[in-house]
Amino acid sequence: MNLALGIMLAWSLAAPASDVDTIAKLREAAALLERGDAAAALVAMDGTDTLAETMIAQPLLLARAKLGTGDVDGAYVVLEQATRRFPDEIAPRLELVAICVDQELPAAARAWASSVVELRGADLDRETAEAIMTALWRDRGALPVLEDLALRFGGLRAHLAWAWSSHGHWYTAATLFERASGSAGSHAFEAADQYRLAGFTSRALAHNARVTDDAKRIDQRIDILFGVAEMARVIALEPAAILAGAVQTATRVRIAEAHWRLGNHARATALARDLLATDQASRARMLLGAMGRAADETSED
Repeated sequence: MNLALGIMLAWSLAAPASDVDTIAKLREAAALLERGDAAAALVAMDGTDTLAETMIAQPLLLARAKLGTGDVDGAYVVLEQATRRFPDEIAPRLELVAICVDQELPAAARAWASSVVELRGADLDRETAEAIMTALWRDRGALPVLEDLALRFGGLRAHLAWAWSSHGHWYTAATLFERASGSAGSHAFEAADQYRLAGFTSRALAHNARVTDDAKRIDQRIDILFGVAEMARVIALEPAAILAGAVQTATRVRIAEAHWRLGNHARATALARDLLATDQASRARMLLGAMGRAADETSED
C-alpha cells in the first residue's frame, strides 16, 4: 500500500511549535517502516495520538505499523476512524481497499473503492483509478466498477482486459487488449494469447505477427500452432526459433513432440534428451518413453 501521498501531505502542513517533537516521532516511525521494522515503528509512535485529528500521516503510519506486526483488525479500525476524521481524504480508503483484498473480503473492498470514486467524482485521477483496478481485477463482482473506470480512462483498457481474462472471458479480454494495442501494437502479445485461449486461431496468429520481440513472437507462434495440432508448421519454425536464441524450454519440448508426431524420432529423441536437465524433464522422459528410448541411450536406430 502506498503511503506517500498522505505522508507528503502531512509534512507540508504547518504545525505548531508544540507539535515539533511529536512530528519527529512520526518521521522516525516512517523511517523505521521504510527499513521494514514495524515493531520499532509502533514503539516510536507512542505519544503521537494528539496528531490523529489533524494530520493524516499519523493514522496512515499507525495502520501500516499495526499491519506490519500482524494486527490487521487494529489497522482496519485506525483507518476506518481516519475516514471519518478526514472525510475528504482518499488515502485511508485506498488502504482499506488493499486490506480487504488481502483478507479476501471482496464486497468490503468494492464498497471502499466505490467510496473513493464517489468522493473524487469528476476529479478522479488516472493514478487512483489504476490503483483501484490493480486491487480489484480478480473480483468478478467488481467488473462494473472496473468497466466504468476503463471508460473514463481509455489507457486502462489493458487492466480491464486482465480482469476479464482472470474470469475466463478470453474473447472479451482479447478484444480489449486489441483496442488497447492501437496502431503501435503494444498489447499484441496479450491479444494473441487471449484469442488463442478463446479458440480464434487466425486472429491469434494475426496479432502474434505484430509482436516485435523475435523470441517472444516465435515462442508464442509455436504455442498457438501446437495447440491446434499444426505440427508441420511448428517444425517449420524450428530454424527461426534457434536463430532467435531465446527459446523457452516449453517451446523446445513442443518442437520435440511435433517431430515425434510426424515420425522424426531421431530429432525428437535428441531434443528430448537435451531437456532432461530442465524444468521440462518429466515431459521429456514421457516423450522418450513413448518412443521406446531410454534417457541415456546413445543409438538412434
